[in-house]
Amino acid sequence: MSLSAILKHIVVHVDDSSTGQDRLRFAASLAKRFDAFLTGIGEPEKPALEEQFGWTVEAHRLAGDWVDSVGAMAPFIAHRAHTADLVVLGQNDPNITVGIDGPEDVILACGRPVLVVPHGKPIEGVGDNVVVAWNNSREAALAVGGALALITKPNPVAIVSVNPHPDSDWYVGGDLVRQFARHGLPARAETITQDGRSPASLVRARAVSGRADLIVMGAYGHTRLREMVLGGMTRDMLAETRVPVLMAH
Repeated sequence: MSLSAILKHIVVHVDDSSTGQDRLRFAASLAKRFDAFLTGIGEPEKPALEEQFGWTVEAHRLAGDWVDSVGAMAPFIAHRAHTADLVVLGQNDPNITVGIDGPEDVILACGRPVLVVPHGKPIEGVGDNVVVAWNNSREAALAVGGALALITKPNPVAIVSVNPHPDSDWYVGGDLVRQFARHGLPARAETITQDGRSPASLVRARAVSGRADLIVMGAYGHTRLREMVLGGMTRDMLAETRVPVLMAH
């Protein structure tokens, strides 16, 4: 079975901001790439959103459907995403209210890989230059599995571990290199020594310096309150990244 067969249903949150329209076009381009069905979810009683979704699907010659949300947006998307292969959400923009307080509310509840698109700039594509934040956790493994279909071959995947334990993460990173090779994808394991900056800051810096177009990592935490108290890497990454991030929990 080809990897492209994995992504056959993509769900995208659509809102009426300029960033929301960029996100819709990006999700449509992904659906076109994988010949996938595209479901758009947006607020009810906003016919312009549904019309824009319809035009975009038609322009890309896709199959798709529109769903009005019922109740709170985040749990509604999480519920509908249970039978999807990928969810596309926008990074939280403090200057715009779009019905979701933060993408982590969906990531921690939907059980599916979620691709978070930064606000402020259109994203043309992902998968040519990928950084994996690896710590040998269940969540990181789920994220890698969800990202495999998106990764292409132009550049080796950078598997980055921050302050890895020499008896665990470093050697497991080597195992992940071999696993990527089994999928025909070149990869290399790297370590980063923490220098006072947060792990998320170090991974973001590595992604920017390497001109990455995608960061892959696990999402950690159980509730918004716990994430805030712990200063979790999940919230740190989602708040500040300028590179698309694929997360799974």
